[in-house]
Amino acid sequence: MQVNLTSSTNELVYWFQMEFPHLVNQMNSSTHHYDAQTLNPYHVEGSVWTHSMMVCLMANHIAPENHHVRWSSLLHDIGKPSARQVNDTNKRASFYGHEGLSSYMAIDILNRVEMPVYDKILITQIIATHGDLFHYINSDGSIKNDILVNFKGNRQLLENLVYQVAADSQGRFWSAGHVTNLNKDLPLQFKPIIDKLTYDAVPMKNTGAPKLTILVGPPCSGKSSYLAKHFAETQIISRDDLVQKFGVARGMNYSEAFRFLMDNKTVCKDEIDNVLNAQALEARNSNTSVVIDMTSMSKKSRRKWINEFSKYDKSAIVFLTGLEELNRRNKIRATATGKNIPPHVLQDMCLKYSMPTYAEGFNSIEFIWDGKFAWVH
Repeated sequence: MQVNLTSSTNELVYWFQMEFPHLVNQMNSSTHHYDAQTLNPYHVEGSVWTHSMMVCLMANHIAPENHHVRWSSLLHDIGKPSARQVNDTNKRASFYGHEGLSSYMAIDILNRVEMPVYDKILITQIIATHGDLFHYINSDGSIKNDILVNFKGNRQLLENLVYQVAADSQGRFWSAGHVTNLNKDLPLQFKPIIDKLTYDAVPMKNTGAPKLTILVGPPCSGKSSYLAKHFAETQIISRDDLVQKFGVARGMNYSEAFRFLMDNKTVCKDEIDNVLNAQALEARNSNTSVVIDMTSMSKKSRRKWINEFSKYDKSAIVFLTGLEELNRRNKIRATATGKNIPPHVLQDMCLKYSMPTYAEGFNSIEFIWDGKFAWVH
């Protein structure tokens, strides 16, 4: 069975079960509850799969013609089983970071579908941000002003996001008194804000200052190839390069050097961290444009460099390569070079993914899909 962007909810659910039974089994086996006696009051329905099917039904009800909401509702929680952690003290199951992991897992799935890449990127953006919307709502129901900066030029994302989150909020059973905002009409609530946004970003004007470019993406997502093609003459600040050189000088491969530095923090500070800081200082003093070639998956990791180069014009380039493909490339690279990233580390990096926004201080944000497509918004 083949599906596409406009396939119905029934067609998508049938196709997903036939093509990805392992994911369905994981979602069926993964419960929101701590145990049979301690239920999650926000998800009384229980399993991740049951919740996902309820969200799909709700999305079909409130946005029947919206293809992006339909697809993102199906895939929005596929990372929850892998993200699940149990806190025995609080008797709770949590799924921190599942949005980012789900978005990177969704890339592999979407690559098996004939669909414009623009639509694939938008679907993964909805998935990656579906846990953020309520952060913009004040206790009195008003919307925080920073949402206009975060979604600058990205009206279509916010339009879709409010419908997906509405479906996500209502596609569940919950205990009275525990959940708020579920019955609010989110599309109506956010409409005044959405009407202030445009569909195409008007990037902040470059000031003529040197440029800071931050690459965002897990290992094996194509950052090195992109650098070689587009930034051959630009100064690169790369932790990995320093680790590699440290290992070569001591007869270690990358994995051996990485483990040694992790176990010897003082050496790591002297040989890696201090060198990175010196490179940054030298670049600032000489007004040199730089590229930060690290994973930079979280806002916190990007903030360090944004603050470090506060007077620079800034851009982010996000590399969207699916987790399954990342692991495949990682195995090939390990065989060829000895540089191996354990699968759980790749997964943890995807769990940390927070989609860059203009509110972080970027002049432009670009998305690269499997190294083949660029979209600037």
